[in-house]
Order: sequence, then structure tokens, then C-alpha cells
Amino acid sequence: MKKVFLIICAGLFILLMFTGSLTTLESLSVAVTIYAFLEFLYDLGKRIVIMDISVLALIVTCILMPVIFYHTYTKANHLARLWVKYMPVESDDYFAFALPGVFAMAVGLRIRLKKLRYRNTPLAYLNNARKALLTKPTIGLSLIGIGLICGFLDFLSPESTRQIFYLAAHLTFVAFFMLSIPHTSINGSLFRA
Repeated sequence: MKKVFLIICAGLFILLMFTGSLTTLESLSVAVTIYAFLEFLYDLGKRIVIMDISVLALIVTCILMPVIFYHTYTKANHLARLWVKYMPVESDDYFAFALPGVFAMAVGLRIRLKKLRYRNTPLAYLNNARKALLTKPTIGLSLIGIGLICGFLDFLSPESTRQIFYLAAHLTFVAFFMLSIPHTSINGSLFRA
């Protein structure tokens, strides 16, 4: 079935390249986006597609949206000029850099380093997490401290680094989750190990 998707996307690439106002790399970008979307829909009920969601989001963000911006929100567009939201780099320069980067990231996310077995019950995963967290009891408290410090630094930091501190401040949520796992049984009642 994926060969059919390749044929469809190759036909779309040729059609866009010769009939539209898109460059070769922009036509390739649209075809890659359509292929990734079709492959995602095909695999949706057959396997776990968490990595495919991230690949699809990467492709839409870094490949499809710039094509739209290059043809809709140019410097001639009043709103794009008003908000300074146009692509300052030429299309071929951007896609010559973005396409290989997106392909490399997609391949890196899809390579299986070892064969993993999937279990239908989360009990084994929860027990493994409980064992790992019991051997490192201070990691949760350390993450809470890092999250609180970064939450304070978020307000004091310059605009260029504010996003880093904002994201690191959310480590407190991860820490509270990590602290609750070793003391929770499967049915949700508390116990002390």
C-alpha cells in the first residue's frame, strides 16, 4: 500500500512542479507532506504511532507551513509587513537546508535500535518505573528544586532565554509524578515500600 502512496506523491510532485507556481523543492515539500500524512493514516490502527505524530508535526511545521508563507505572506502582504512575519530567506536556500534536516530527523526517529516487545498491560512498565525510582529517591526532589528555580528565573530572564526557563519550570509536574509512582499500588491505594 505504501508503494501506492509513493506513486500518488510522485505524480503530485510532477503535477505541482510543472503546472503550479512552486519551485522544485517546494513541490517536493508538498509531496513529502502528503506522503507522511497518508502513511500516518495508514498506520494509525495497526501500530503505535507516537513517533509518527512527531514526524508529521515536524514536516507540517518545517516544510508545509513555509511553502504557504512563501506564497501568501510575502513582503507585499500588509499583515506580514505589519507583524514582520514573512520569510526573510529565499525559498531555495531555506528548503536546501530544511529538507535534509527534516529527512535526517525523521529517519533518526524511525530507526529501531533494538527490538522492543510491547505488553498489553501497563503493570510491567509501572513496576519497572517503580524499581528505577526507588533506587534514586532524590531525583524527584532535585527536579522540584530545578523547576522552582527556573520558574523564578523565568520572570527575570531576557526574552531570548525565557522559553527555556518556562519549559524547565514545568519539571515540577514531572517531579510530582515521579514522586507518586513508588508509593502507589496498581489500584491507586497508597503504601510504603
